[in-house]
Amino acid sequence: ANRTVKKQYLLIAQGIPQQDEFLVEANIGRHPEVKLMRQIHEDGQPARTRFRVLARCSKENWLSSHSHSHPDSLSTETHAHAFPPEGVSLLLAMPESGRTHQIRLHSKFAGFPILGDDLYGPMLPFVERLALHAYKISFNHPDTKDRVTFRASIPNDMAESCRKLSLDYPSEVE
Repeated sequence: ANRTVKKQYLLIAQGIPQQDEFLVEANIGRHPEVKLMRQIHEDGQPARTRFRVLARCSKENWLSSHSHSHPDSLSTETHAHAFPPEGVSLLLAMPESGRTHQIRLHSKFAGFPILGDDLYGPMLPFVERLALHAYKISFNHPDTKDRVTFRASIPNDMAESCRKLSLDYPSEVE
């Protein structure tokens, strides 16, 4: 079935994808022990997610940008050991199916777990919660059949996490 509803999510991930865009196709099924969790499993339901890299920051770049008499210099020392050696990235996720925890599992499966994910990813001092945000939804209006799009700006806490991690996010994402 052709999905007329299109959703886009912003997320902060550990690691830096080499490609600017990539596709994850991996089936998702229930976790055998933990009811709340899902897992990548060949017997699960088909799931596809497209990802686009919006910003990247390596640990080297982060350290150099935070070491020069920065106002956060005290926290820089505290956080330097916690900054992922693999770097961080801001990703746009575009799920083409709607499985439970799909984006969280697919980003981890691709090697880029979402920061602050208490189920599947790393907990780091840079984020207070799951660094995933439902950014945009588009669909055909049920009455007029016109295409409508709604955007929700990046929340302040996630914007602040991007700033702390030296990830420059675009004001508008298409």
